[in-house]
Amino acid sequence: MKVRLRHCLTYDATARKPSLESLAQAAVRMAHAPRAAASLAEGWELAGNQPATARELQGLKYMDFELYVRLTGQDVDTIMRTATEHFERAGVHAAEGRSIEAINEYGKAIELYPAYTDALDKRAFSFMELGLYEKALRDLDESLYLNPEGMSAFFCKGECLMKLGHLDEAAAIFTEGQERFPEHATQFNEFLKRTRAFALTGRPA
Repeated sequence: MKVRLRHCLTYDATARKPSLESLAQAAVRMAHAPRAAASLAEGWELAGNQPATARELQGLKYMDFELYVRLTGQDVDTIMRTATEHFERAGVHAAEGRSIEAINEYGKAIELYPAYTDALDKRAFSFMELGLYEKALRDLDESLYLNPEGMSAFFCKGECLMKLGHLDEAAAIFTEGQERFPEHATQFNEFLKRTRAFALTGRPA
């Protein structure tokens, strides 16, 4: 059964019944909190309607891309074609060793389509090339949130953790990876050994 969701902007509780005018000054608790549409059928009172702000739409792009495209009147094919062009240019830069240029182009692709996991992964790899492991981790975590079965992202997350000295977390990744991705068990096991050697010597392998 498909559940229809509504993206709700929630506020901290107020002492008085809110209005559209007072909500403009209210403290936001959570932006774009998803709720089942059916849960809003009873027990709620409509205060009014107003168009979504540019900031709200930008947030929606990350939560519900299809709805964002529809509300902003854009063409999804045009967005995806442009994002792919940036992705391909980034690949050329990366292949020629221009990591910073590659990162910029991957970023443009991701800005257009936030769920572009290939671009997130590739940008993370470019960050790793520059030794920017914390930045790479952010992209890898986002990629794995979108696609938990991404083997490359999962493995590279372990590698970043190892390089940053978070050895217990890295070892857990490499151990789990052998079970989740048995076809790559040898690769995960090799880096598990490197992580353990790092723990003994204090130097990354």
